[in-house]
Amino acid sequence: MFKHLFSPIRIGTVDVKNRLVCLPHGTMFAENGLPSETHLGYYSEKAKGGVGLIIMEISQVHPTSKDMLGLIRGYDKDCVAKYRRITESVHSYDCRIFSQIGHTGRQTNSMVSERPLWAPSAIECPVVKTIPHEMDIEEIHEIINSYAEVAERIRCAGFDGVEIHSAHGGYLIQEFLSPFSNRRSDEFGGSLENRMRFLKLILTEVRRRVGNDYTVGLRISGDEFVPGGLTIVDVKQIVKHVTALNMVDYVNQSMGSYASLPVVLPDNRFPSGCFAYLAGEIKKETTVPVIASGRINDPLLAEKILDDGMADLIGMARGLIADPHLPRKAREGKLDEVRPCVGCCECLNRIFKELPLRCIHNPSAGREIEYGNYPGDHSSREKKILVVGGGVAGMKVAEVARENGHDVTLIEKEADLGGKLNHAVRVATREELVGIKRYLEGRLRKLRVDVIRGTALDVDGITRFGADCVVIATGAKSILPDALAGKTVSVWTIDQLFEMDPETGNNVVFVDGGFSNWESCSAIEYLAEKGKNVTVVTSAPFLGSFIPFISLAMYYKSIFSKNVRVCPNERPVEIAHRTLIVENIYSAVRREIGGVDSIVVNMGRRAEDGLLKSLKATGSTREVFAVGDAYAPGGLMMAISEAERLGRSIS
Repeated sequence: MFKHLFSPIRIGTVDVKNRLVCLPHGTMFAENGLPSETHLGYYSEKAKGGVGLIIMEISQVHPTSKDMLGLIRGYDKDCVAKYRRITESVHSYDCRIFSQIGHTGRQTNSMVSERPLWAPSAIECPVVKTIPHEMDIEEIHEIINSYAEVAERIRCAGFDGVEIHSAHGGYLIQEFLSPFSNRRSDEFGGSLENRMRFLKLILTEVRRRVGNDYTVGLRISGDEFVPGGLTIVDVKQIVKHVTALNMVDYVNQSMGSYASLPVVLPDNRFPSGCFAYLAGEIKKETTVPVIASGRINDPLLAEKILDDGMADLIGMARGLIADPHLPRKAREGKLDEVRPCVGCCECLNRIFKELPLRCIHNPSAGREIEYGNYPGDHSSREKKILVVGGGVAGMKVAEVARENGHDVTLIEKEADLGGKLNHAVRVATREELVGIKRYLEGRLRKLRVDVIRGTALDVDGITRFGADCVVIATGAKSILPDALAGKTVSVWTIDQLFEMDPETGNNVVFVDGGFSNWESCSAIEYLAEKGKNVTVVTSAPFLGSFIPFISLAMYYKSIFSKNVRVCPNERPVEIAHRTLIVENIYSAVRREIGGVDSIVVNMGRRAEDGLLKSLKATGSTREVFAVGDAYAPGGLMMAISEAERLGRSIS
């Protein structure tokens, strides 16, 4: 099945056992700017999972780079001892590990660094909008020396190689390379040769400090995808030049910059492997190994890219966050056991908020030490557990409890498992989320959990079952405000929209109670795809305020190319005939929206906890828990995370 993926390869002076690479990605796990125990557990689990090479997240080379406690300050000499524990652990699993080093340049905020930003030209980042200081020659050479010092420190820490970051963030080296961000008129600006000078001097000094017997790589965007920016034609020339001079031992392909943020970290609107062609173009210009990246989250796709000759290695980040044991499972032919990345970008959303990395589908990510051995630690005494409700939370708690050695039965009143997740996957751009449901259903079959569908239980039925422990996972019910109920216009909750697919007419008002989350955004897009004229009334300051920032631009592009109008900072007051009266939440000024055929509302949910309260009142079962929306309505990540925690805690 895998002729290429699990074959060895030599990168510079390093032999790597297979072609799967864990790409560098932010984690925000650093403590006081230094590698942490969380890093140790996180990367050790990936090495244990069978990946051939790990390229650890960026290490900052200078204090003028983005300086947050969650990032690693490579310029701090105290990082060496902390790093060494990680490299030694990774090596114990026959895995190689490199470290990426870089400087963020203008792609940050002075409020974060508490210093003026440094860049080749005084042009603000298109996203952050802070105008940087234009570096003088002395400062340029200071940074060049900083790269070399940190590279030398990386070698001392036991890493097998160092990677120079000149990619997707539009970070400092990329800023020098690109005419989009470099308007200098001296020897570091103008022609491509001049714009390459900063990179070449860094590579020359790094090589001088680490030696010719050490592996040095370059991460570079194959295309910036911005007008006036680097194109694949430019990048091929850059790669051809630096590899011909033996400055780098491999090239790690990336794409985009902050000015083209959606392509930097493509979500599930992008096809899998959509940017591998950039690696193929780069590979035409060099004989050093090339790593392909960009939504490659499936071992079979990875094999095809290698077989087609588009790359020598396959880079994965999110695929290995969702399942660090993907390589082992693929090698053993257990593809059905791989926990798939669904491209939701919640992991990256947390990083943009400067929160520790988490995965919507794999609650163990970043908690490897806390949660112990994979998949779980068996309990000392087997219990008979009944899970009532087969939504995502119910399935997850059943999976984890069974992994930990308990006898588990799951009962769902509907014919299909999945709960509210079944609503989300009806939206074309969200259908990849079905991977969560399929994975959990597969796990329940593999673990031989007794699953009973189409059966509703009351308190008496639960009592007769005779479980040692009952977990209520009955979900939550949408709220319909009195002001909108029973009026002359048809009013539907967001759940009714997906469950009943009612006839809404052409002119639909969608009322969002300020949640502005994926549920609201997906329903709006669903209505728009059906050709409806949708007016969105939301009390949030803008639509999508609680969906991943990385996904917002593509979502807006979708809805605003259709008949969608958004009215922020407003709430509904009452319905009069076919008119909805709304009020500004700050000024209390009212206005009318006329000609309304239907109203769809997302005003939140209330936990379906009646069964839980009745069961606790009887005292007939010693242990009763609620999980997911039945305990507290929240998002998919909260439901899965709480289910994992509860499943592990039952003993």
